[in-house]
Amino acid sequence: MEPGPPAAADARRAQNLGAYRQQLAELEVARAGGALDDGQFAAARLELDRRVLEDTAAPAGVGARSGSGSGRPALLACALAVPLLALGLYRHLGATPEIELAALIAQLEQEMPAAQRAELLSRLQPRLEAQVRRADPDGDYRFLLARLYTAEERYPQAAALYAELVDLYPEDAAMIAQSAQALYLAGGRKLTPAVQALVDRAFAIDPAQVTLLGLVGMDRFQAGDYRGALDYWQRLLDHLPPGAPDAGVIRDGIAMARSRLGESAGPAPGAPVPDSGAPPAASGPRLQVAVSLAPGLELRPGDTVFVFARAVGGPPMPLAVARFPATELPRAVELSDAMAMAPGMKLSSFAQVSVIARISRQGGVSAQPGDLEGGGEPLTLTGGEQSVQVLIDRTI
Repeated sequence: MEPGPPAAADARRAQNLGAYRQQLAELEVARAGGALDDGQFAAARLELDRRVLEDTAAPAGVGARSGSGSGRPALLACALAVPLLALGLYRHLGATPEIELAALIAQLEQEMPAAQRAELLSRLQPRLEAQVRRADPDGDYRFLLARLYTAEERYPQAAALYAELVDLYPEDAAMIAQSAQALYLAGGRKLTPAVQALVDRAFAIDPAQVTLLGLVGMDRFQAGDYRGALDYWQRLLDHLPPGAPDAGVIRDGIAMARSRLGESAGPAPGAPVPDSGAPPAASGPRLQVAVSLAPGLELRPGDTVFVFARAVGGPPMPLAVARFPATELPRAVELSDAMAMAPGMKLSSFAQVSVIARISRQGGVSAQPGDLEGGGEPLTLTGGEQSVQVLIDRTI
């Protein structure tokens, strides 16, 4: 006995949901890999949602309308597609885990206060983790979960997921680049042999892989190889589209590297380097940070102290970092623009920072259970020299 119209309609809707998830994941990967910019992704996502909404809402026996439509009414319908789609799927198919996930993921595209977004992410993450354990043959959910882990600075977990995704997509240079970046961050921002192997593998597929051009350039800069940083950042700048938001940041990095080499901003990367003598003195904010350990907390052999400043309300990446053995406590260090971790990410770029001192038991910059920490209060920068006292007084 063949299924009646309601059963056939439900089967068709279930099939459409599966196609929707697959196509949405492909759009996400295309945006992450640089094939789509944010505007192109938004337009493609709206068109995809519109088509699925029409199919889901159509009465049994009535096919979806063809064509994309045009004009402002169509755009308004597209803007409402995500919540209406979720509602329709709940009604017709029930609140299955994958539909709940689809609804939560769709909400991420909407504008909302930071607190509401944080609450949404806290609900999304355990559902993603559960779905990955249940089934994720194409890696779509692992990819989203890896991105969440990276945002939370859970780099080892992100690196493990990206390694699995590279096994699924061994010829995808963008995916290999994400794996290399996560492993680089998990290893305390070190270009280890394992990271270098991934870098070489991605560049063999795509010599202009922008994520890795930026990462290797930053690594060269931090290692004091300013000529190498110039080479990678200039290649990155050459491959960015005109008007790209990151172009100004990369130019700042190139100017910073040339300044360290004693060059002016004008010469090409291959120009001769004049003998500049001592490096120029650091300008901008200078934080004199006095770090001490609270009574009752004990050190262990091999403990390392990291002192870093982060932008208040800004990206989690440190603006400046100092490192020394914990046996040297108490000790004072200076944080300044000269210690910037990346172009455009320096103390003078922000009005307020928080200064944190952390004793790492494992020697890595990422916080781990059992590490000791202190500081974190907002500090308004004056643009000159300021004194800061940080007492390491709590266990993570």
